[in-house]
Amino acid sequence: MSNCGNLVPGLPVMESPEIGALIEEAVSDGWQFVGIRSHHDPDVKIGDEIANSHVWIDGERTDEELPGVSALAVVWCGERINRRGVADDYRGGVIVVVASDHAEWGEDVGEIVLRRGVVLAVIA
Repeated sequence: MSNCGNLVPGLPVMESPEIGALIEEAVSDGWQFVGIRSHHDPDVKIGDEIANSHVWIDGERTDEELPGVSALAVVWCGERINRRGVADDYRGGVIVVVASDHAEWGEDVGEIVLRRGVVLAVIA
């Protein structure tokens, strides 16, 4: 058993070869950071740059923008992904895999803020 579950504190491990293959491809293409996000626009396409997310306080969206798009950090560990459940706090229209060369940790457990995040895949 690998210690993959300890790479990002507080995140459970799941198996998803399909998403894992997308992450491996993103890394081999040179992307530094990858996240999964539930996105409100069902017409989002591969290659789209996603607009910055906003700060939320007590379930209410504010006018303050984050320095990038909020996503759930994912780390590919062979046959497992270390991530937070998409349905927990991040709801929207479709699930997308987003990548960036610049990122910082967000305030939520497992949240990553991807600067100039680009859609690599639309899952559902």
